[in-house]
Amino acid sequence: MTDKTSLLTYLLENYLSIHELSSSAVLKLNMAGKQIHHHNRAFKNLINRWSRFCDLKPEHIRWAKQNLQAIRTRKGQFLFEEERPKMTLFIVDQGAIINVVNNSLGKPTILNLAVPQMALSTTAHLHSNKPIAGSIQVIRPGQVLCLPYKDLKKWINQDQNINTLVSILFNKQIRFLYLLNQVRGQHTPLERYQHFHRLLPEIASFLNQHQQAQMLGISRSTLQKIKRRELFNR
Repeated sequence: MTDKTSLLTYLLENYLSIHELSSSAVLKLNMAGKQIHHHNRAFKNLINRWSRFCDLKPEHIRWAKQNLQAIRTRKGQFLFEEERPKMTLFIVDQGAIINVVNNSLGKPTILNLAVPQMALSTTAHLHSNKPIAGSIQVIRPGQVLCLPYKDLKKWINQDQNINTLVSILFNKQIRFLYLLNQVRGQHTPLERYQHFHRLLPEIASFLNQHQQAQMLGISRSTLQKIKRRELFNR
């Protein structure tokens, strides 16, 4: 079995039986929710992506199956709220989620975002106990994988493949925030809009006009004027 995809399929179907888990692990799974199925699309996508960057062993796939939980999301659903904190990593397979907070004027502002192959955490970083401000909300329905911090942190710096997984999940997030910071640093709404569509076109495609305005810190009416002027000048 030399083909890597075939090897992954073999591992998923033959090494991930619930009977291989200890009784305490089974109890933990029952308390946490239904165990993820190895044919779940989001799970398979994550394992395939992870395997491209390291030599996955059966125990790593078993660990992922034991600790990940899949959620079918719906538009407007809240995955996290500041007043009800929980330490969880949300890994997006389909759809899009945002971290949104009300500013001093009571208007929603999008602070962070995750689209497929990105993740949002419920604290500023994995080693923080302080919840992020605002909430995490679904803006496009799809599927999200949930990974509790406690199941991840115990292996960070103990297992190189787990470190690789963390890097995979956060590299795109770091790039997004770096570029978004450049966008928000522009002086005028027009400059912010232009930089946003030049630097982050793949993100812009996930957001409607209202959401783009919330991310750029401008009013929707200003954004509409910019788009009208853009169409007129073509």
